[in-house]
Amino acid sequence: MDEKQVRFKLIILDACRDNPFTRGWKRSGSEKGLAHINAPMGTLIAFAAAPGALAHDGGTYNLQNGVFTHFLKQEFLMEGASIDNILNRVAGNVTRLTNNQQVPYKTGVITEDFYFKPKMIDKPGEIVVIETPVEPAKPATSEKYYYYIDQQGNRSENRFENWETAESEMKNRKLYGRIYSNAGEVFIVEKPDEPVTPAVQPTEPVKTVTDPVKPAPGSTKPGNRPDKPTPDVNTYARFKIGLNAGMMLNKGGCFGGGISGEYLASQNIGIGLSAGFYNRNIEEDSWSYSYIPVTLTGKWYFQAKRIQPFVGVDVGLYKNKEKRNSINFGESYFGLAPVTGLQFKLSPTLSFDINAKFNYFGTNYGGFFGIYMGLVFAF
Repeated sequence: MDEKQVRFKLIILDACRDNPFTRGWKRSGSEKGLAHINAPMGTLIAFAAAPGALAHDGGTYNLQNGVFTHFLKQEFLMEGASIDNILNRVAGNVTRLTNNQQVPYKTGVITEDFYFKPKMIDKPGEIVVIETPVEPAKPATSEKYYYYIDQQGNRSENRFENWETAESEMKNRKLYGRIYSNAGEVFIVEKPDEPVTPAVQPTEPVKTVTDPVKPAPGSTKPGNRPDKPTPDVNTYARFKIGLNAGMMLNKGGCFGGGISGEYLASQNIGIGLSAGFYNRNIEEDSWSYSYIPVTLTGKWYFQAKRIQPFVGVDVGLYKNKEKRNSINFGESYFGLAPVTGLQFKLSPTLSFDINAKFNYFGTNYGGFFGIYMGLVFAF
């Protein structure tokens, strides 16, 4: 630059390293940071910190740049502000934010003012540059202000007293980006949600249905209190207990009854246990016959509203006892019994059951039919 005879030279250093310059500049080997430098005539050197001191990293104050660069970016394009005015304002802001821990420093002599952005007035045939006096630095409490930088990198023309006002202007102008303060605060303004345009626009107005709608099962009917819904006969219960009476068509017919319990694994599948006692007496022949089945049951229920058909199978132990002329004898069989029947639902918890079974014990013993009916309680 000396060889090209540049009238004004400006060097700005924001660094916390040792002095990297050696030509004509001396430094103290024991100092931290940059050493003192004697700038030649026509050269202005601005440092982020005083000689021998370290510059603060911006992360401490939630800044994207160092503290010195953060405030320099805010000031160096101020219209009508000379380089001396800019560096003085930056030094004041940095000193206040860091509580005097970092004090910017400048050295050098320049013989004329320099402006990054002069303030101009147009006159016929000439352009006049007017220097705008810079107000003296105010206390930190009254100096604090906010500004924003939008998604295009444009900085707001105005300064705001608080971040809420800056955010409001951004939203009104449909902008997003970040809001900064000269005290180091940063606020993010998210991109506004864009309205979703329907892919297909309706061509006809939607008609309003005015016909009365039949209440669904379990819903309230007009006139009913909301807390008393209409009972639904298809209510899905988890357990069933049955009491039945019937007749086994063997030995001329045995009459009796039984009890059953069932767990509903789903609305269609039931698994349970049943037991019964059936008996026939003939006094003239001093003969009696009793029959005791104890079985595991499995059923498949077809879905219906009131009359529910089902099929299934019983598997288990069948024991019979005979007594003839005071002599007792009997046998036990292992067998199975296919079953089919209907359940008439009287309420969500009560049904009437009728079914038929064929009790089969293998080729050696054969089998016989049985008909049964009873009540089933669901809960």
